[in-house]
Amino acid sequence: MNVSDKHKLIFIAPARTASRSISHIFWKELEFKSLVNDSSRFTHEVSYEEKYHDYEIITLTRNPYSKQVSAWQMEYWNHEKDYESFENYLRCNGVGYMYTEHGILNLCKTLNKKINYIVKYENMINDLLKIDLIKNNQDCLNKINFLLENNSKSSKIERLTEENGRFSNYKIHYTQELADIVFYENELVFKAFDYDKDSWK
Repeated sequence: MNVSDKHKLIFIAPARTASRSISHIFWKELEFKSLVNDSSRFTHEVSYEEKYHDYEIITLTRNPYSKQVSAWQMEYWNHEKDYESFENYLRCNGVGYMYTEHGILNLCKTLNKKINYIVKYENMINDLLKIDLIKNNQDCLNKINFLLENNSKSSKIERLTEENGRFSNYKIHYTQELADIVFYENELVFKAFDYDKDSWK
């Protein structure tokens, strides 16, 4: 878990949600630290200590259909795991990298807490600017502007061609059958973070 004692904030950073780019915007400015590893580096892990009960929660999220394709690309391309097709990956990993979002929802239910700020991958900048501590911090704004200026630069994975099956448009990888696997394994996540069941189409 990541916390800012100064601002009484918990920051939850699920993998494949632009967590590295987003944490860079406010990590030092809002004086965050990780409770799991070296305090200068954020963690994806979800944990809890009673003394943080009155802290507000910021969490990142991403359309589960998009995130599952991104997770498959990461596992195959960077970790060289033997998932020759997205279907093969998905049948082995219906929840996959969505485990953090499930952890967030379980934590909130158990502790009767709400998520105060949701930053969606698809609406990243607008959602960040809804957080007053970020909107009113010039250093954060400078980093957001830098991110916007460099947004057109594609990552190594996003530059891969459609022909070799690794393409940034996640929708091309889905059939109704595969979409159903993602939806029914992660239905609570779809509902909690307001993602449409048919957003794979």
